[in-house]
Amino acid sequence: MNLEEKIILYTTDSGNVSVSVRFENGNFWMIQKAIAELFETDRSVITKHLSNIYARKNWIRSQPVQNLHRFK
Repeated sequence: MNLEEKIILYTTDSGNVSVSVRFENGNFWMIQKAIAELFETDRSVITKHLSNIYARKNWIRSQPVQNLHRFK
């Protein structure tokens, strides 16, 4: 099987890219603080968007997501 993984890196106006990402079982994981830094916004904005995603999809937050949220 030929799998192709693509990652898009967004840069700041100065061209800097710095992110901390964990890759596990085919998934990328980032803490909310890192996502907020990547998009140059406040963590509360990321929390709001994630909450909206869970609400729209009727998803149940898994234990790992809750545990990662505790480590700000």
